[in-house]
Formats: sequence, structure tokens, C-alpha cells
Amino acid sequence: MAVSSNRTPLAERSANEQVPILLTTAQPVLPSGSVYGRPQLLSPCLMGSAQLHGLSIDDNLVTMSWRDRDPGAEVLLDLDGQVFVVDAKGGYWVRFSVNRVGSTPERPHGLKYSLTLHGPDGSRLIGFDNAHPVRESRGPGGKSRGPLDHKHRLETVRPYRFKDAATLIEDFWAEVDKLLREKGVI
Repeated sequence: MAVSSNRTPLAERSANEQVPILLTTAQPVLPSGSVYGRPQLLSPCLMGSAQLHGLSIDDNLVTMSWRDRDPGAEVLLDLDGQVFVVDAKGGYWVRFSVNRVGSTPERPHGLKYSLTLHGPDGSRLIGFDNAHPVRESRGPGGKSRGPLDHKHRLETVRPYRFKDAATLIEDFWAEVDKLLREKGVI
């Protein structure tokens, strides 16, 4: 059964075309002018349907050009909530927590993320996240507020230069492999 769509295929879109991106919340709502003047909750099955045609730029939307959109972000967002065991004995595991947020100077990529490797005792061994700022250098002359993007490796925390979501995933797995090899796990 063929499904028709009003959307312009990605290949036919211009690089500067502005497209609305819906930032989802735990309870998505219709615009405030909906039935009876109050928001109505949507069931997940209605997300993306014609029911959302009344949205405007003021209704929790972010506009970006296709050129600025990070295609790897969708892959990263799909990993949200996933936990993977990464050794044969089942002692080491990784967890992904990823959410789309509004772009800010602290999170210009519009993602809040935490990618972590845990040991058999549950302790975090490696973590890439942007939950808090880190110092860019040590000592009394070190800046007190650095970037939010950073990586934890055992007891150290270092700034991480976020390039795009695909590079973040690649860098995370490279660090996981490196540490597991050092520990003789793989």
C-alpha cells in the first residue's frame, strides 16, 4: 500500500530551506488555541500526523536549515535509553541518555547527552556528557567555567570538542575499546 506525503524529499530541498523541528516533551501538547482554549495531550500514535498542522513557530519549535542539521543526531537520539553489555562475562555495560533541547550557547548543537561505560561494580569508568561545565585548565589560573561538553575517564575530566553526533559516538566507542583493552577485558 503506497502512502502519499506532502513533504518535499530531502534530496530536493535547498540547503537554506528552513524546516520546523518539534522539540518533544514528556507530554506533547497542541497549540494553546485548541479545543476549549486549553492544550490537549496527544497520544504517541498521533505524533507527526495531520493533527499537528496548526503548529506555529511559537509552539516549541526550532527552525534550522538542512545544512545546519546534524544527520547523526537522529541516530544518537535513537540510542536514548539503550543499555548494552560489552563483554562476554556481562560485567561491563554502556548506557545512552540523549535528549533534544533548545540550542543555547552552552549546547549549540541542541542535544543533552550522557554516554557512559560502567564496570562490574556499577562505577562509571568513561563518560561523555554535557551536564555540567568543566575547567579548561588546572590550578589557580584555570578558568572556572569551561564548556559543557566533556569526557570523564576514570578520575579525570577533560573538555570535549563536540563536532557532530556521529563523531561523538565514534569517539565514545574508541575510548570504550581502549579502556577495555587496557583492562584485558577484550
